[in-house]
Amino acid sequence: AALGASGDVDLTDLPLDGILSTILKVSYSLQMEAKSLVSEAENIRSEAQAMRAEATDSRQKAEVMKRDAEAIRDEVDKMLEDIRGLVEEGKNSMNQAFEVISRPFTFFGQEGSGDRCSDVEDVINAVKEDTSASFTMLSSISARFENIDRNITEIRNLDEFEDIKNRLGSLESAITTLDEKVVGSSEEAQEKFAEMQTASENLIGMSAQLTELGSTLQSIDEKVKDSNQKTSSLAVKLEEHVSLLGTQVEGSKVLMQTVKSRLQSWMSEIRIISLFKMTEDSNPHQHYETGVITDGQVGFSDYRDYVMRVYSARASASADEKMWIKLGGLFRVHKILVWNARNPREKPRFQGTRILVDDTYIGTGVGVSDYYHFDVHGEVYGSHVILHQPRPTDMNVIEVQVWGCGPFSPNDKFA
Repeated sequence: AALGASGDVDLTDLPLDGILSTILKVSYSLQMEAKSLVSEAENIRSEAQAMRAEATDSRQKAEVMKRDAEAIRDEVDKMLEDIRGLVEEGKNSMNQAFEVISRPFTFFGQEGSGDRCSDVEDVINAVKEDTSASFTMLSSISARFENIDRNITEIRNLDEFEDIKNRLGSLESAITTLDEKVVGSSEEAQEKFAEMQTASENLIGMSAQLTELGSTLQSIDEKVKDSNQKTSSLAVKLEEHVSLLGTQVEGSKVLMQTVKSRLQSWMSEIRIISLFKMTEDSNPHQHYETGVITDGQVGFSDYRDYVMRVYSARASASADEKMWIKLGGLFRVHKILVWNARNPREKPRFQGTRILVDDTYIGTGVGVSDYYHFDVHGEVYGSHVILHQPRPTDMNVIEVQVWGCGPFSPNDKFA
């Protein structure tokens, strides 16, 4: 808000130095405004204190004037008492004077009055002296009455002094309230000044942080420029390497195609895939082993009966005897050849033997023959070749040849 009030500055349009300068200007403006508020509050407080002192002085003067008026009132009361005494004394003197004056008339009406004329003269002189003293006293009393009149005129203003005193009291109370408000305003201004000063310090600290941030951003900018240069250089090198790699990949593809073509050609060769492979049977004979059916030998050195008896599933005949060849991988089978026993008594035992590649049926031995030829039609893949005799008879063979190609991956059968 302060930044907006300082001139509606859009900081997003300013560079970092302009932002820092604007922040510092706003901070200085806030400090000067706070100082002006504090100074104005101090001036108001000083004026209020001066008015309070003046009101107190006026109140003291009114108190003094009131005391003087009360003293004058007491003096007037005393003078009134004195006047009453003088009046009484004057009355007494006048009575005495009238009494003295009436004496001659009485005296003249009596006998021997001529002898007392001198006494009458003395009395008259005494009356004159008393009258003169009375006039002097009356003049003094008149002067004192004039003075009293003036004092009474001044005393009439005593109520005005009371009103002035009351007004001064009200003024003092108002000044005290104003002083308290000024003190509160001063304290509030001090608090605002402290807040503004704290905000200014924060802005200054922010300015330092922004300066540091600017340096950091400049350093980052330089690093980014350096990184861009390195990236450009790496991009050129990468492009060269990619181009070279593309060339090499193309060469590798050609080579791989060549290798693949050769491998496919080699793996597509139909050959004996059962030679020297491991064999098993379901019920071995104690004197004969099934391994001889994959040794590649189809002849004998001696044609006597016990020599020509190469393999028997068991000593006593039973149904569902099996023997199988483990090819050692997944192969495509094209043909299976079986050489039968040479002994005329054993040759018929192969009749009805079923030939399977894994679970795929290939054929059945039919008739009596020296060997049996089983062609495989279609694409047949497997890892086992099984000979299964369902009849309850011995199964005697000399050799089993499996022709095919491979091995293949289960997901890559291409031959």
